[in-house]
Amino acid sequence: MAGFFGLFNYSKEGPGVAKNGPKKRPYVVFLEIFGRKMWNVTLAGLMWAVTNLLIFTRGLADAGLTFITRNYSREKHAFLREDFIESIKKNWRTALPIGIINTLVTGVLFFNVFYYATGMMPGLVGSDAAPITLSTWDYVILAVTATGYVTFTWMKYYIPFLMITFKLSIKQIYKNAFLFAGANLPTNLLISVILIAVYAGLGGIVIAF
Repeated sequence: MAGFFGLFNYSKEGPGVAKNGPKKRPYVVFLEIFGRKMWNVTLAGLMWAVTNLLIFTRGLADAGLTFITRNYSREKHAFLREDFIESIKKNWRTALPIGIINTLVTGVLFFNVFYYATGMMPGLVGSDAAPITLSTWDYVILAVTATGYVTFTWMKYYIPFLMITFKLSIKQIYKNAFLFAGANLPTNLLISVILIAVYAGLGGIVIAF
């Protein structure tokens, strides 16, 4: 008699998971993984913040954090401190310049958008400041710059993953990230909306305190 009246017979095969059974939606899988790994993800985020204190080390911080979260998304184990540091060591030659490039390009694009936006809405530059007069060409530059800022933001969703997963040159990384930014438009929009909501919520909390 196997087990105790057949109740604890671990040699007996269970129902298992149907081979052709319905797959869970991506957001359900994400929430399940995040729920299990929330504490580890929080710690990895703190490590990312510490590594990113110098601003231009952003690429190194992204390399470490992305390796951890990529493993979790693949249902693989990751040692937080060891794998975070190891990923930086393996990818620093690419990660460091990419971090510097991303910071500079983002800063320039943001400044341009802010400068021309204040010309469209003089109140943003202060009540005592003289309004900026924009020409038609200035509006064209604003549109192009704003489009560039959004596109580059979407590219940054993919750059860290490409950087640590494939052996690509910096040029190839940016080229592929640009292609993903255009090919995954609905996903990029959804991620942007979620991030804006999160940042707005955190900003509201900070202001409240």
